[in-house]
Amino acid sequence: MNVRPMESSDLPGVVKTHLEAFPQFFLSSLGPRFLHHFYAAILGDPTGIAMVATENGAVVGFVAGTSQPTGFYRRFLFRRFVSVSLSLFSPPVTKPKTLFAVVRRALRRTTGVRVPRAAELMSLAVAPAYQNRGIGRGLTTAFVSATRDRGSRAVWLTTDAFDNERVMHFYENAGFERTRTFTNSEGRVMHHYMKREPEFVAFARPDVGDEEIEALRKVITSGWLTTGERVHEFERQFAAAVGAKRAVALNSGTAALHLALDAIGLQPGDEVIIPDYTFTSTAEVVLYFNARPVIVDVDARTLNMDPLAFEKAITPRTKAVIPVHFGGLSADLDAICGIAKRNGLAVIEDAAHAFPTRYRGRTIGNTDGMACFSFYATKTITTGEGGMLCTNSDQYADHARIMSLHGINRDAWSRYRTEGSWFYEVIATGYKYNMTDIAGAVGLTQLAKAERMHQRRQEIAGRYNASLPADVLELPAYDAIGDHAWHLYAVRLNLEQLKISRESFIDELRHAGVGSSVHFIPLHLHPVYRNALNHAENDFPVSVSQFRREISLPIYSAMSDDDVDSVIDAVLSVAKRFHV
Repeated sequence: MNVRPMESSDLPGVVKTHLEAFPQFFLSSLGPRFLHHFYAAILGDPTGIAMVATENGAVVGFVAGTSQPTGFYRRFLFRRFVSVSLSLFSPPVTKPKTLFAVVRRALRRTTGVRVPRAAELMSLAVAPAYQNRGIGRGLTTAFVSATRDRGSRAVWLTTDAFDNERVMHFYENAGFERTRTFTNSEGRVMHHYMKREPEFVAFARPDVGDEEIEALRKVITSGWLTTGERVHEFERQFAAAVGAKRAVALNSGTAALHLALDAIGLQPGDEVIIPDYTFTSTAEVVLYFNARPVIVDVDARTLNMDPLAFEKAITPRTKAVIPVHFGGLSADLDAICGIAKRNGLAVIEDAAHAFPTRYRGRTIGNTDGMACFSFYATKTITTGEGGMLCTNSDQYADHARIMSLHGINRDAWSRYRTEGSWFYEVIATGYKYNMTDIAGAVGLTQLAKAERMHQRRQEIAGRYNASLPADVLELPAYDAIGDHAWHLYAVRLNLEQLKISRESFIDELRHAGVGSSVHFIPLHLHPVYRNALNHAENDFPVSVSQFRREISLPIYSAMSDDDVDSVIDAVLSVAKRFHV
């Protein structure tokens, strides 16, 4: 390749061009004078230079190809340059080694080349001797990866070394698009390349918009912000949606679980049976009463409570059972409720994932016991923070409502409206768990579009089911796709088919622009429950074995078709690259 080296006489023009292209960096404390000396010291016989910057003009990397070895002085200036460049980020990167580490990892992953020292990166950019080994492309990919990790959405390359057709094709093949070609003040032809990265697909994002904004505006301008008519209307509509006689709106799903246990009269020393594969709130509310959560294993297919394990765990001290509808798939309620009825136990459903889950024609929430929903920001509908206790029992509902507001017999809305009275009585030692009208207003707008949002989740689940590799992934269990709420799309990796671990698979998805998570760390592995309940790691082998290979993929109604494509493509790519 006949790439003409840049000479020292070109430096002022290069500095001026980069000053014009990236003013945010060059208006920093170093200024153009430093850059002039930097180029003069580093680029004795360069084959090419490139700067990598984000959309807003902040420089995050510099690449130089040179045929000369790099000494201490050059290495020092290179580190200083990158350090200052990265300091423009929020939060800033204070250690230039952070970027070097990312670049080295990306190079090793994309080309197999190991670079022992950061300074040697300078010789790998567009140096002709390395072109056939793909190192230049790998370095470009590395810098793109580095900027993506720092939250950028675009990468820019400005260079004066692209006067060779093959070099230009090289960068274009690496995914860069030439956006303009111009002549600088020194008469050199400059090329401006851009590579726009796809939007990162977050693991979860609420489906909120103008409707919620308008609902909030009305609440705020109404002058009534706490529990009032919006909350009461939300309760009525949610109860109707799940087929329950009563619904009590609260400030979290955890509060709903707590009040449900309070409603059954849980006492110190009582036992409540819960599945190992759940979030901490299912267990912590039992400890609020100085009662004992009794953990049992789960079904390997559904990740829901194993009814046989539940039955074996019953003792004379058992007061209740809390089945969890994991991910939006109903637990085996016929079996669990049958066992509970024979043993005189209360059934409190942890329905945090389960709106609008159905079980054998019945919507979860229509129960003579209690079902506790969550409206946290990641759930199928959200109020930001919030929850709902649903029941067909007036006794349970009345108790929960009183205890949710300090044990007062009447709420503020009842006391302060026109026909209300200032008088109230405290009839129990209650809690502060009431939902505000601000949250209730958001809940009403979410409920109005819940059917559309559930339909979208079903569509995404259907696409995943049809597209993801069944040899590498065990897909989620379900009976009828429409009965599943699809709060989570939880897959299990067949690790014997892969050369990488679950943690590495998650990292690879992140590098490909896809967020993911893990649901859940089994309860007995957390120190608080391991110590308090005296559990060993392998006490619940099914739960542990499934946890070690579980990954939750993005599934939410705000996902676009392109987002879904990105998830599918990323999973297929990682599965293919690391298949045994």
